[in-house]
Amino acid sequence: MIKYYLKLFNNSAHLDLTKKKKEIESALREIRTMKVGLTAYLVLEIESHSILLEVREINDRWHQKFGNILANEYTMRRFCDEENRSRMFKWQEVM
Repeated sequence: MIKYYLKLFNNSAHLDLTKKKKEIESALREIRTMKVGLTAYLVLEIESHSILLEVREINDRWHQKFGNILANEYTMRRFCDEENRSRMFKWQEVM
């Protein structure tokens, strides 16, 4: 299993990922079902501007898909980077 720390590019005080737990879980379930590189996941922590995940992945294709689903299917586009709307999270592998 690999741990990832995802931090929002947009650090606006008006954004709160803790209120989007259902959407985050749904997006991860959808990606796992679609078999886009993610085989298992565990949401370890959700804070206002970050998520800590533990995953089993085949490849990292699901990283982009995760932000895309949240932005487009779960209307979280406002969580994206204000300068580049195609980016939502900075991904960091945690040891």
